[in-house]
Amino acid sequence: MAGDLSGGAARGAFWLHKALVRLGVNSQILINSADEQADDRLTNINARTGRRVWQGLSNRLSELPTRLHFIDTQHQHFDNGLGGSLYKRCRAFQDADLVHLHHINGAVSVKSLRTINKPMVWTLRSMWPLTGGCHYSFDCTRYQSGCSSCPQLGPQLPFDLARRNARIKRASYPAQLQFVGVSDWISESARASALLARFPIRTIHNGIDTTEFSPIDQRAAKASLHLRADTRYLLVVAQNFRNRHKGFSVLCDALSHLNPSGLHLLIVGNTSQEQVARLRFPHTLLGKVTDTESLRAIYSASSVFVAPNLMETFGKTVVEAMACGTPAACFDSTGPGEIVEHKVSGYRARSFDPRALAEGIQWLLDLPAQAGFDLATQARARAVEHFDTMISGRKYLNLYQSILGLNHRAPGQ
Repeated sequence: MAGDLSGGAARGAFWLHKALVRLGVNSQILINSADEQADDRLTNINARTGRRVWQGLSNRLSELPTRLHFIDTQHQHFDNGLGGSLYKRCRAFQDADLVHLHHINGAVSVKSLRTINKPMVWTLRSMWPLTGGCHYSFDCTRYQSGCSSCPQLGPQLPFDLARRNARIKRASYPAQLQFVGVSDWISESARASALLARFPIRTIHNGIDTTEFSPIDQRAAKASLHLRADTRYLLVVAQNFRNRHKGFSVLCDALSHLNPSGLHLLIVGNTSQEQVARLRFPHTLLGKVTDTESLRAIYSASSVFVAPNLMETFGKTVVEAMACGTPAACFDSTGPGEIVEHKVSGYRARSFDPRALAEGIQWLLDLPAQAGFDLATQARARAVEHFDTMISGRKYLNLYQSILGLNHRAPGQ
């Protein structure tokens, strides 16, 4: 798995790992960065200097063709996927009966997949496995025909980088791959793609630990964060709002339709000065927050969680907020649209209309006390009943057993 465990995709994979361990699975995680998580089942692929140097050189060489293009910085990073680490030298990989891939960019070379002679599951945590290099395609549907002339690369050079990458992926994906989407939306996108249509694809929704994310009394949560008791807080959370698909520009437009009196926006995650300059709304930048206790307090102190995402494979932060009893306003599309029940556990606004999102926020704010309490209770219940890591863990365990030919059922099934 690529990256450290503070990222959304990596955190989702790590929570699944913990659930599998609780279910009796000998789950091991290979990661290509040092991490502070106290888990003796986690191995840093690049703990040795030589391996770290190898990965650095491999990734730099892999991305050289991309540097010839003008990259649209309003989109997610474009990855060729040819660089990687020496992960096969790790004992945990060698001893594994089954390999489960998550976010692999920079850790596992696409070309190396064809040499893995083990059953494999690959969880789709972005669109990257089914495209020629982008993580989110937005309005582009060229992935359905194999990818070419990628709009995120700007003016095309004599060689078509997206098409080349798609061809390499097609040749590298082994027949034993089982793909899993974390939402019906990403699973349907995969089935419609030229790269993955031939593979089995199923949906197992992402999960969070709903015992760690649970409600705190709102007054107590505000006091712990030194927030004003008489102010109602809106909250947005993302690892990096610079990525276009997180919808920060839409958020700014939506907030312009709200009366800011008595309201304040909390922003968790990385933003640019240009983005913040666009905000004409009272706000506080909390920066990067990774520890669960702090996040739990921030969610609980907020009256409405706002998810302005234009595309999202799942919407982990939406579920975290709901698990803390904070209803979410999101768009009725992609992953978040599958999580929230309209006017039952939150509000789904017409995609991708800033005014509609503002109306959803206001609807949640205007609920009478009892109705607001009931909706918050429904939000928490939906998170626990449908999106807890133990639920997804049991489903993955049953999938593993099916692939390996074992006739067992996960506990609780």
